[in-house]
Amino acid sequence: MNSPPVPREHGAWVMLVWPFLSVLLLRMRSRWPVAEADWLDWMMLLLAAVSAYAAFDSLRRAMRQARAGRGGLSSSPSSWLPPIFFRAAGFRWGIAYALLALALGFKLFDAPEHRPLCWLASVGAIALLMNLAIVRGRAERSLAGELFGALTLSLAMPASLVLAFGAWQRGFAGLWTLTFLFNASGILYARLCREAIVNGLDSPALQVKTRQLASFLLASFAILAVQLIQGGVGWTGTLSMMPMWLMIRAGIRNPRMHASVKALGFTLLGQSVLIAALLGLVG
Repeated sequence: MNSPPVPREHGAWVMLVWPFLSVLLLRMRSRWPVAEADWLDWMMLLLAAVSAYAAFDSLRRAMRQARAGRGGLSSSPSSWLPPIFFRAAGFRWGIAYALLALALGFKLFDAPEHRPLCWLASVGAIALLMNLAIVRGRAERSLAGELFGALTLSLAMPASLVLAFGAWQRGFAGLWTLTFLFNASGILYARLCREAIVNGLDSPALQVKTRQLASFLLASFAILAVQLIQGGVGWTGTLSMMPMWLMIRAGIRNPRMHASVKALGFTLLGQSVLIAALLGLVG
């Protein structure tokens, strides 16, 4: 094998990790009855999540190589996964990372109080395959593809909650919703700002991405309003989204308020740390 590929999409790693910080703060507050998970369990869950994402990242690269090598993949079922996909180094590393994730998570799955983790892992495996189908169809950068990717990464929140509190509790679904909305908002905001920074304010795609971000923002308000009415989230949890919403509002008005893509990345990192702290301390 060649050396393992290094994932380049650092934003995805941030979206994967920040829920762990939030849940650790919730656990310190004893927001729900605390489970007996020790530091080794936490480390294993984090490493399993990182390995699972590394598996997807490697398999995605293999799919991209297969797509490029075939000059566009056929829609025929017999060629859905061509031989070049299985020969790619990314495929071998993807399988290795997936087996590592399974090995790391097996002890956690075996505990009766952690059985919800089995369901979440199954959902994650299905989501990985669906994400590969999106990559194969050249739709990974589409609005639907980006939102589905954000939803997949948001699985880290319920998984870490189950580990911290031992069973599924009322309120977990609301925190999962907030995690998805934050991750998706960050992705769509980054798409908008990158377009303005790289291609300028006259880019035809900028208006499309601005409308998409504004529409998602309105949809987020509607989703959280329903959650508030039903008691799925509280006001403090909802208001933890306020810093992101304020930045999005400013970004829609001035998509080039970040000096560079690097500055944008640090800003989104800061937003991730902020919402992790807010959800953990007041959520």
